[in-house]
Amino acid sequence: MKPSLVFTLPQADAAPYLGRWEFASKDGGQAARRRRSPSAYENGTLKGRFDPNVDWMGTFAMIRVAPDIFVPGLYDAKGQIYDVLRPDVVFTFKRVGGKLVSFEERYEDDTLAGTGTRKP
Repeated sequence: MKPSLVFTLPQADAAPYLGRWEFASKDGGQAARRRRSPSAYENGTLKGRFDPNVDWMGTFAMIRVAPDIFVPGLYDAKGQIYDVLRPDVVFTFKRVGGKLVSFEERYEDDTLAGTGTRKP
């Protein structure tokens, strides 16, 4: 029997992260590129996607590794997670007054890749 990994998150735990986020990526000191980052909850998994799309990521699973810290899980053509980008990419969310307001995307060497802010 082949082992399988399951990355589920209860809907109540996922709810605070749902919505629209505006993401500004850092580009080697050049002007930031702006992307929208909608999130969704499907089949026990918090999912993210950049708009416009990042081809190699597509829709990805947001896998919680600590409170308010997630790493992306990439899907293959069959909808199975084939790669978890830990520690390559880490999303760390910030709360103000108990509400999520922003996040940082950092790479393995702690370089800031960009920041996101919640949009209404």
